[in-house]
Amino acid sequence: MEPFQYPLLYPQVTLGRQVGRLDYTGNKLSLHNYARCLLLSEPRFSELGRLSQAWEVEMFARYEEKLLYISNCQEGGGMRVGPQDEVADAVRNPPQQVRRDVAQDLARDETVQGEGGPVAGKVFLPSFTGSPRYMKIKYMDAMGLVSRKGGPTSFLTFTASGAWDELKQSTRSGNKCDPATVSRIFHTKLKELLRDIRSGALFGPTAYILYVIEMQIRGLPHAHIAIRVGDGGPVQGKDVDGVVRADIPGPEEAGGRPRELNAALLLRYDAHIDLEISSTRRVIKYLFKYMTKGGSHQNMRVVPLHEQQDEPDEYARRRMIGASDACWRLLDFHLTVSEPSVTMLPVHLEGQHSVVFKPGREEDAIESSSSLLLLYFNGPQNRVFDALAYQDFHEQYVIHTKRPRDTTPVPVFDHPDGKQFLTPRQRGERVTRMFWVSPNLGGQYFLRVLLANVPCCGYADLLSKGGEQCTTFQEVARVLGFVNNEEEYTDALRKAATFMTRPRLREFFVVLVNVGAPAAILWDQFRDLLCKDHLERHPLDPEKAYKLSLIHIDRSLRRSGSCNKTQGLPDVRDDTTELGRQYLQYSVGVQAQFVQEWEPQLTNEQRCLLDHIKVLLDEPSTAPARRARTLFLDGPGGYGRTQVLKVIVSHVRSQGKVALCVASSGIAALNMEGGTTAHNMYRLPLDLGNGVGTWNIRAGTQRAQLIKAASLIVFDEAPTAHRHLFEMVDR
Repeated sequence: MEPFQYPLLYPQVTLGRQVGRLDYTGNKLSLHNYARCLLLSEPRFSELGRLSQAWEVEMFARYEEKLLYISNCQEGGGMRVGPQDEVADAVRNPPQQVRRDVAQDLARDETVQGEGGPVAGKVFLPSFTGSPRYMKIKYMDAMGLVSRKGGPTSFLTFTASGAWDELKQSTRSGNKCDPATVSRIFHTKLKELLRDIRSGALFGPTAYILYVIEMQIRGLPHAHIAIRVGDGGPVQGKDVDGVVRADIPGPEEAGGRPRELNAALLLRYDAHIDLEISSTRRVIKYLFKYMTKGGSHQNMRVVPLHEQQDEPDEYARRRMIGASDACWRLLDFHLTVSEPSVTMLPVHLEGQHSVVFKPGREEDAIESSSSLLLLYFNGPQNRVFDALAYQDFHEQYVIHTKRPRDTTPVPVFDHPDGKQFLTPRQRGERVTRMFWVSPNLGGQYFLRVLLANVPCCGYADLLSKGGEQCTTFQEVARVLGFVNNEEEYTDALRKAATFMTRPRLREFFVVLVNVGAPAAILWDQFRDLLCKDHLERHPLDPEKAYKLSLIHIDRSLRRSGSCNKTQGLPDVRDDTTELGRQYLQYSVGVQAQFVQEWEPQLTNEQRCLLDHIKVLLDEPSTAPARRARTLFLDGPGGYGRTQVLKVIVSHVRSQGKVALCVASSGIAALNMEGGTTAHNMYRLPLDLGNGVGTWNIRAGTQRAQLIKAASLIVFDEAPTAHRHLFEMVDR
């Protein structure tokens, strides 16, 4: 098919990739290897501008057709996956069928298991590279590494440069840099930079390195790198000066913000490199926001509430692929790397580990099933393992499926199952983290608490640690002092705050309160963490930030039959009307500061307009109209029309009044803070017809109250709107 679609790329009408085609080793030639081979060996597949880029994007899209395979094999494959105890009971109401490779992905996927495991009627998208679940797991891995090793000491952003000699020499004259060449050169430069960082010559011996690649649709790729050095990094001012410097920019420089830099890195790599000293986990959240949000995607449709979910289909329909993304992935470069690597350890109750089986072969599957937790419980009977907790066991020992050669100068321990062997870790380092378990899961949560602190050799042994009177893991945890009425909730909320976003953390706070946590005590202790997003939006008005967070918490509590007042939290008024939310949305102090900053920069004509509107605002709305209250502002592009409108709107809001911003299109509405389309604001029909229609707003509704209370309404890009729209608004 390729020769007909891309005749310039296949001038001799050579065959494209064929199903069943073999490579030089006799193995089946995958689409991935086929496309990568052409990219690396045939210049025309990367040098013909948009034509080559279209081919690259199509090859990558076809390469990801395994999404269809994932979907199909879950709907009708020959394998099944389910908890071990349910499989052992019978085939009554069996779990859904999937193929072995996908079933294993689902069994190991933390996000799927966290949602209750595979569910009949729902098609999951396992954590393959680039998927939303992959991004969430990488974020959790990063936070697990930070929890074990400490926060990063430096944050570095490395951007590819179009001025590199290697790039100029690899590009034909008159052509822009092609994505394949840029990816290969940037990857080489990145490896050199990482090698220099690992050597310790730049910042000292490193404890860990985390990096994420950000691909630009029209720009050059970036690498965001978080580094922690072994000694904790620079603390004193002179130590910081030895790593990074920042020059205060002159008045003629745009932006006016100091840029942190390291002169040695700039000279060596001849690229844009930002280096910042950091000591907070927020850097990791920023670093992985590119992963958690995923690539560019968009899709909108109306579906029934209980429609069966097909995650692979939704992902394939929404994603947007650029040539840079396609080349980076086709060349098999990593999107994110963690050094040392992080291993997820499952946490499950007895008999609850996942088993992959074929119908009719359940007993064989149960007999051969295992998990990393069972491997730890049933470890070799040797004193060296007695003092190792779950995570320490997997960090300090390597598990082999074949017995190492006798020439190995380290002890080899036979695992009781007779199939695996353990040796002390000699090279490299491995960091582990246990699956996150919410406290509302009861026994599984307290099992996780015990596994993090107590060495043991089985479920029964763990129960015996608390004495004969203990029959549950919760009782054992209380006897050993790991949890008590308040500390268990405090510890859970503190750990959750390291990786949860603020809205999700507030929802988790509600979960804790609903299972008996002392709401007032936790609020007093974690108030700033729970409100961090609102505090950043309203730095001059912390009380407003606390109020917004309490409103969010109160709404969540009311869904479960409670409220702030009954839980001992501050009782706040929930301004649920549109007018009330409009008042709460903007900080008077922030708006006034914006006006003070920009008003002196207005031209004489712009200042006259602002003064005229100030006079109109001071006049009572019931006073006789001595001045025109409908104004038309016109000006050529680039003359500051939008900026003066922003100053006017901020002036109105700084006085605690309502200013509404509408536009004829959604793109134009984005120019103004809080902007929306006229159709949305006035509830106008999409089909204006002959202009005889009316607003779809009844008197006394929240929207009517909002419009009536407005002191100023700005209609941006008004001349581009249809005449019938203004006739309806006027009517």
